[in-house]
This record gives sequence, C-alpha cells and structure tokens, in this order.
Amino acid sequence: MSILAVVLVCAVWLGASFVSAKLFSGSDRVRDDIAITAHRGGAGYAPENSLTAVLRSLNMGVSSIEIDVQQTKDGHIVVCHDNTVDRTTNGSGKISEMTLDEIRALQLVAEDGTPLGEGIPTLGEVLEAMGGRAHLLLEIKRYADTPDEIEGAVVKQLERYDAESWITIQSFNDKVLERIYDLKPSIHLEKLAFCKILGLPLLFDGGLRVCTLRKYAHVESMNFFAGGVTQLYVDRLHKAGKRVRLWTINAPEKVPCLDIDGIITDYPDLFMTRSNKTPLQ
Repeated sequence: MSILAVVLVCAVWLGASFVSAKLFSGSDRVRDDIAITAHRGGAGYAPENSLTAVLRSLNMGVSSIEIDVQQTKDGHIVVCHDNTVDRTTNGSGKISEMTLDEIRALQLVAEDGTPLGEGIPTLGEVLEAMGGRAHLLLEIKRYADTPDEIEGAVVKQLERYDAESWITIQSFNDKVLERIYDLKPSIHLEKLAFCKILGLPLLFDGGLRVCTLRKYAHVESMNFFAGGVTQLYVDRLHKAGKRVRLWTINAPEKVPCLDIDGIITDYPDLFMTRSNKTPLQ
C-alpha cells in the first residue's frame, strides 16, 4: 500500500472513530440483546488465550468466547494470538517452526515476564473444556509463515469434537474465509476489518480491499474495530441480512452510538450486568 493510501485510510478511520465513538458513545448503548464475547478467552482477568481465561469466562456465564489459533510445525492447532511465542511465553520462536512438544515445554508469562505455570493450550483442549457450553468465535490468522493446511486442520478438529454447531470462524484474511467455506459451507463465517472507508466500496483490513455484499455473501457478520463503521453502513449490512460486531471495547461508556449486534471485550462481566447472555450465532 502506498504512503498516500495509508494516510487516507488513517484520516478517514480516525475521523469516523471520533464522530461515532467520542461524540455519541455511552453506556446506554449496551442493549440487552447485544451479544457479548470474551476477547482472547477473557484477557482482562487471565492470560490471553489461556485455558484459565476460557474456564473463567465460562464460570462467569459468558455465552460467547473468542480465541486465536496457529498451526505448529507438526500440524497441531494451538491457541495463540501471535505467530511467535515471544510475547506471551518464556520462550521464543515461530510457532510454525516449532513442534507441539516444544511449545508444551513453555509457560505463559505475566507482563513482567514471570512464568505462570500454564502453557499454550491446543484447540482440542479448549473445545473439550467448553463442550458447547458457550459459543466459540475462532479467529484464524494468516501470516507469511502460516502453513497452507491450517484451515483443513481446524475443520478436522471441529469435526472430531462435534463442535461445528457452536463454532463461528472469523478472519481478516479473505482467503481463509473462502477456504473454510469450500471445505465446510455449513460453518458460520465472519469478516474482520478495521474500518469501512467512507464513501468508497473499500474496507481496510490491514490492506485495502474492495467490499461488496456479493463478495461477502458467505459471511454472516462484519466485525469492525470500534469507531471504524458508520450507522449508514450498519443499516446497509442489516438490510442485507448481516450482523455487525465491534472490537475491542473494554468499558460500557466506550460503546459507540450504533445499532450493533455484538461487542467483543476483555471484560465481559462489565457488560453482562445488564443480563446480556445472548450468543451471536
């Protein structure tokens, strides 16, 4: 992307964010029918993407939990946001270049680097722990080093644990969504993006993408960074039968004045005080 394009995207994004999030936000925007999803398992109260975070969110009564997955060198699916273990564990290295045994030898760490006595879980461990007690919003990322077979490996895990009925897959990467749709069209899909470019049929999802309803016909929800979408576009998506989630909102007073369907947050209990326990699926 050219420097000019980046500047344009940032200016439009920040402008939309200011208008929607600053001038018209408020805790009264958290309606009882808005689905609340625990971000990275519920990262506000436990290590992100950890089994502890997932179990704590389940115990809170959260009806929807989001996690991120990567694939190891020997084909296993593990739950981690980054494509390396550097930030979240006491080890280092790219997940795609490590075996599951090598990853299991590591511990998740606190912000000060203190080992926490807990490792990176596998997708199978999370699926078994959840057992359909909540909806799982599973994000598949694609980095330059991501194995080509990650989508197929994820689908196999969902089939093994009979989890397809309570799973939704989201991604910034259009090819990920297309591959999942080709492999298993019954799986619910959602598109991640930072913002919709005002006045143009474009999305910014790390790059500029042409955005048409036909292109995303297989997608059930469009999930934007908070402040990255206007009510006009939300209305258009709703008219087309699609839903809208916003991420990552960590306080009720930060919710934009928009007719959204879901909120992704590190602190789900702050929003659940309104008896909001309805999954978006």
